[in-house]
Amino acid sequence: MKWQHRLAIMAFSIVCVHALAAAPVLMATMNNRASFSVGGSLFTVAVGETSHGIRLISVNGTSVEIETDGKRSSLAMGQAAFAPAPVGKDMQVASLTVAQDHQFHTWLSTPLGRVRGTVMPGLPYLTLSAKDAKLLGIRVDKTPPPGVMDQPKGRESGAVVTVDELKVEGVPLYGVDVVVNWRDDPAEAEIGSSVLKNFVIEGNGSTLTLTKRK
Repeated sequence: MKWQHRLAIMAFSIVCVHALAAAPVLMATMNNRASFSVGGSLFTVAVGETSHGIRLISVNGTSVEIETDGKRSSLAMGQAAFAPAPVGKDMQVASLTVAQDHQFHTWLSTPLGRVRGTVMPGLPYLTLSAKDAKLLGIRVDKTPPPGVMDQPKGRESGAVVTVDELKVEGVPLYGVDVVVNWRDDPAEAEIGSSVLKNFVIEGNGSTLTLTKRK
């Protein structure tokens, strides 16, 4: 039975290695090409091409739009693509590390896509640009005409919609209210109270821990 036990351990290890595979990191952009690093390997992809499971959709200066596993996401220079949650169970805790800009960033995802966001406790809602809303598959009906809302940055034209399912760094939330601005602002999703109220938040210097409320 020992050999069967060893085989079982080996099979489990292979599954774990596959689940923890390194996420692609955007290293450089040039015209219609982008360079990524995965597990120490550097490779370049042109728009419309696929390599290492990454399809390059577009290059926008120092950011790109990619498709992996059938989902589209926006990636800035030096950022890693979304790391999927462990298979078989929902995550309940997200641990964030402060970035070089002294902000906490995380991934937001729906079954249709994912975008990067910044934790902004002072805002009442999760605020998305029209572009990020489209990446997440959030549809907003512009008829009747959009309303005008008072935001910390001033008065914005947009709409408040409810997203059925939204994951924050793999932690699932349901029925989340979101502000969608008609123009491409903010550049990165701003994560306000409509998301953060679902968590117990603990800060410890360079680490922010979000534990989902029961």
